[in-house]
Amino acid sequence: MEILNQVDMEQYKPKMLGEQVMGLERGTAEIEPRKYGGGASGAEEEKEALSKIIEELNQMFGTDFTKEDEVVIRQLETQLSADGVLAQQMRSGSRDAARLSFEQVAHDMLFELIDSNFRFYKKVQDDENVSRALFDRLFERYFRDVERQRAAPATDAGV
Repeated sequence: MEILNQVDMEQYKPKMLGEQVMGLERGTAEIEPRKYGGGASGAEEEKEALSKIIEELNQMFGTDFTKEDEVVIRQLETQLSADGVLAQQMRSGSRDAARLSFEQVAHDMLFELIDSNFRFYKKVQDDENVSRALFDRLFERYFRDVERQRAAPATDAGV
């Protein structure tokens, strides 16, 4: 009760600032269909990009990530993309805050790989530099995907 007495609820009530007529124009308009997915060429580009990341990590750190590991990384990316809490953080927080959340979620998901793919887990977890480089690159890919998804609805704003 003491808090209720100290809060001026008048400050929180809605106030009308004005009125405005917003009408829609009558007539026929052409609307471009949404483009879902990247098609066959988009998937191939994505595959090449991930292969390049693996190649760079192998060269930089002397690791031996294989095509099998690429499959595991793709699964990790799919899980990261499906994480609703992480997506919310990307929408509402700063890039740095999103990066911290991404790092925590990615490490948790990596930890879950102990049972299903211990060899991959060891490659990433045993060398902090490898782990940092991999997660840096995965975050950049994740961030670009989120930015593309944000931009897509903006093109349909006139609908």
